[in-house]
Amino acid sequence: MTKPVLKVQDLAVAYKVRGGEIEAVQNVSFEIGRGESYGIVGESGCGKSTMAWAVLNFLGANGYVKRGQIFFQGQNLVGKSSEELRQLRGDQIAMVYQDPMQALNPSMRLGDQLTEVLMVHRGMGKEAATRRCLEMLEKVHMPDAAEVMRRYPHQISGGQQQRVVIAMALLNNPALLIMDEPTTALDVTVEAAVLDLIAELRREFDTAILFISHNLGVVARVCDRVGVMYAGEMVERAAVHEIFAHPQHPYTQGLMRCVPRLGADKGSSQLHPIPGRVPPPDARPSGCIYAPRCDYARPKCRTERPLLRQLASGTVVRCHFAEEIDPSQWVPTDDILVAPRAVATETAEPILC
Repeated sequence: MTKPVLKVQDLAVAYKVRGGEIEAVQNVSFEIGRGESYGIVGESGCGKSTMAWAVLNFLGANGYVKRGQIFFQGQNLVGKSSEELRQLRGDQIAMVYQDPMQALNPSMRLGDQLTEVLMVHRGMGKEAATRRCLEMLEKVHMPDAAEVMRRYPHQISGGQQQRVVIAMALLNNPALLIMDEPTTALDVTVEAAVLDLIAELRREFDTAILFISHNLGVVARVCDRVGVMYAGEMVERAAVHEIFAHPQHPYTQGLMRCVPRLGADKGSSQLHPIPGRVPPPDARPSGCIYAPRCDYARPKCRTERPLLRQLASGTVVRCHFAEEIDPSQWVPTDDILVAPRAVATETAEPILC
């Protein structure tokens, strides 16, 4: 990989609350190269969006980066002033939000919102900015771009709103594009069109993309590498094909069992949800944070926090016994199906290789 556009090292994000503080994200590290798409996956509440907002310092009045570093094109963003970060936002770093209607100003015409990006960050005149915006809307395959420029956000569909937001994010050809579940609110046909658009624009602009999603199918389609987050921590990092072919962490394996298989018979196949819930940031268990939900937990898992380590395959995983777990031998628990639960102990024979 070329020199990374974004490099996050041991990032911890905390929020001040009554009586102290809560760490929402702990010890997260990854990097993204030019033209690469990096996926962040996990259940709701695992800290995916919080981690992305930390890059832009959109953490609110009570949120802050407690420790760690965020390097963007070699410069550390942690500690930069609000004005310095404002110059980067919308220019070299752009973000596409989950709900485009929340990202667009309902009281302004779309053309005014689009041209404002170029007039503020590039100093363009109104006429030149308008031409550039029309070109970008055509690049995102917006029908009748000139008419869309005259409309308000509520006058176009959700899929068109998302295309406008993507066009706005790419107007300045940013080095980093952060996409926070950009297709969640769209129907499947519009979602497919947007994903094709993302792949096309990535090739054309050679932009580094941080793609946040809970949809593993979408991640498999648009990403090169994947980081799996659980309860504010990164528990596995690998190439996308390695994650799907050989998931190493029990949590990643659990996520894979929740994904429908193409062509599977609904009568004979069944999805297996992960029992339990993601623990809140102020009540993380000691030891491995996934141990209360893990079928392979041993006494060591409940007392000793595992560190991220690299396996022979190149996968980086936060699990004491990742090499021993064989996903093909997994048996559903009582909470999921009728099969008896297999609990691994130090003395009993676990369901491992």
